[in-house]
Amino acid sequence: MGAPSPGRVGPFGRAVIAGVLAGCGFAAWTVGSYGVGGRGTWRPLNLVAHVVWRDAPTSGGFSLMGAVVGLLILLAAGIVLIAPYAALASGAGLSAPVTLVGAAVYTNAAWVIGDYLVWPKLDPVAARDFSPGVAWLGHIVGGIAAGAALAAQPGLGSAARRRWASITGAAGRLPGG
Repeated sequence: MGAPSPGRVGPFGRAVIAGVLAGCGFAAWTVGSYGVGGRGTWRPLNLVAHVVWRDAPTSGGFSLMGAVVGLLILLAAGIVLIAPYAALASGAGLSAPVTLVGAAVYTNAAWVIGDYLVWPKLDPVAARDFSPGVAWLGHIVGGIAAGAALAAQPGLGSAARRRWASITGAAGRLPGG
């Protein structure tokens, strides 16, 4: 039994996969941005963890518990955030490009609500210390990752492998090859 493909995963499974990818995309973008910007690589995950674990560090230093809790929160938030969009997108029969761009727009709208209305009420310290620009771009990256998962066509990978095999097989039959 191999890894699940989009053709064998139902709508709920696709929404979960898309949400996990959204959370991972957001985490990767924010951790990378903070690290490259010299603001503490682990600070985004620590701040997210601080929402539920008030003893989490708010600095950029590594905390195993902060990283794990922060990442788990982002994965869960990604699933909860993307599920309504996944249901709408699959029900509307959107094309792959519209699904992809729509997910980025949807997560951008969610960022506005979350960053300015929800997060400050849940954890004023973490909300104040998390860069809104990094969070905004993180939501777009997460949306693109989720949109790509939702837009994936069943069997597309197999078709690409067959095409590649026909190209490489033909190349072996060329004169001098």
